[in-house]
Amino acid sequence: MTQNALVVACETYWGAVVHSLQAIAVSHGLSHRNHRDLFGVVNSLEHQSRGSGMVHDFRLIYNLHLNFYRVVLSGNEIREMTSVAEDFLENVKTVSA
Repeated sequence: MTQNALVVACETYWGAVVHSLQAIAVSHGLSHRNHRDLFGVVNSLEHQSRGSGMVHDFRLIYNLHLNFYRVVLSGNEIREMTSVAEDFLENVKTVSA
């Protein structure tokens, strides 16, 4: 994969995570207008799941978003974080069900 494709993948994964969190926020009447609000949604989900590590994972995933603006992650780091994002999305489905 080219560096450009990896950067696009970063933002695509970030977008998938954000949209899932926004949907949960809407269904629970939570604010979701900015990154701080999204961290609040994740905190709420982690509380519901009794410490699943979602906040930690979301912090890692946030780096995918930051990488879109400043390419600092290697291809291996991006692959690792996209794997975390996939697991995070599965956890979101489980916790919010």
